[in-house]
Amino acid sequence: MSKTLLMIHGVGCGGEVWDRMKRDFAMAGWTCETPTLFPELRTNENPPEALADLTLSDYVEAAAKKAETIAQHDGEKPVVIGHSMGGMIAQRL
Repeated sequence: MSKTLLMIHGVGCGGEVWDRMKRDFAMAGWTCETPTLFPELRTNENPPEALADLTLSDYVEAAAKKAETIAQHDGEKPVVIGHSMGGMIAQRL
């Protein structure tokens, strides 16, 4: 089984939401990947209009690309978990 964990954040947050759990998993021997999906659309200001154009399929595709990159590097698929909408994304991978 893979020892790489792909942790997908929920809507309205980024990969940093996993920081506390990431440390615990790392101490247990896991390599943790906590990407922020669509970081170019994140802002502390009013959200850009392009954010409203994203669909669940867009998020699934972005996460799938990250999972594939990990699989190519490690030689096996990562274990995927998610929080909130990230959980829905994880189920679709």
